[in-house]
Amino acid sequence: MMIGRCAELGILSEEQERNMWIQYARRGYKKREPLDDQMPEVTPRLLRRSIEMIVDEGTRTRDDVKADLALPEEIIEELCSLKTGYLSDRVDEAVVAMPKRKEPVTGDSDEARQTKPTIIPFAKQG
Repeated sequence: MMIGRCAELGILSEEQERNMWIQYARRGYKKREPLDDQMPEVTPRLLRRSIEMIVDEGTRTRDDVKADLALPEEIIEELCSLKTGYLSDRVDEAVVAMPKRKEPVTGDSDEARQTKPTIIPFAKQG
């Protein structure tokens, strides 16, 4: 970006720009630039919150958001830092409805001795 911007501003001649691009490629910076592994990845929180708010408030549906942005849902989720599957029904599949817990029976009554713990079975994944 800096090489292109300097050339655009007239700081570099065409030959200097060409030489800089050659050096850039020789050093392997096209694949990975210095400090790429040391700098934290930036995730857009405001964009994620905005889309979640629009959907939660009912202003737009998830399908509307996908249609408005005209990109595959996986790309939208990645660019906006949304959870994988947010724009589809895949997120809702992971939610398991838990039965309401009854108040525990305490004391030495017959009812307390007869109450057994309940095991809740969960569906196996994958």
